Amino acid sequence: MKSTWLKHNGARIQYADYSGFHSDLEALKAEVEYASGETLKEPPYSVLSLVNVTDTMGTQEIVEYLKNAAVRTKPYIKKMAVVGVPGYKKILLRAVIAFTGQDIKPFDTLDEAKEWLAQ
Repeated sequence: MKSTWLKHNGARIQYADYSGFHSDLEALKAEVEYASGETLKEPPYSVLSLVNVTDTMGTQEIVEYLKNAAVRTKPYIKKMAVVGVPGYKKILLRAVIAFTGQDIKPFDTLDEAKEWLAQ
């Protein structure tokens, strides 16, 4: 699995690496289940989450799957940042935010996202 825990400026950040899956829903599901399982092991409202969806397609199936995963993990998330959402993907991100009620901040780079999460 690609997802892992990172340290940045003293903050522990869960890095959910969903990048590079293109339209491979099955491979993405395996990664999401792994990362979600790690989130669910943590205390409620404690996880600083960084999600990278660079080079993963925003198909209807993928967006639905990610929305459902976000609902499951929402009670454990303190702050969430996402990278890899240029152009039309920002519209899809807004749909995920509306569906989950989660405050998810998009960033252009991983470094910007890590800085914000570590504040």
